[in-house]
Amino acid sequence: MEYLTYYAAFAVSGGLVSTWKLFLPAIEYIEIARPSSKALKYKPVTTLVFFGWATVLAPFMIACLAYEDQFKEVFIDNLLKIDRKK
Repeated sequence: MEYLTYYAAFAVSGGLVSTWKLFLPAIEYIEIARPSSKALKYKPVTTLVFFGWATVLAPFMIACLAYEDQFKEVFIDNLLKIDRKK
């Protein structure tokens, strides 16, 4: 049971750090580059979805944080491509 407590703490902290260091800068960039984006229209929902997935996948997010700049570029490009299709 103690192991689950440590894992939950790691997962939640990983989700918070990932949201703070990856998602929020990407959203700030999208506010400038594409103010009509659906990601901005539903900002609380997109934030919660990103945080939820980042928490679940926290062990795999370490690689994203290690290559933060490259990940931001790819994340923003893909988010804008999806938004353009709709």
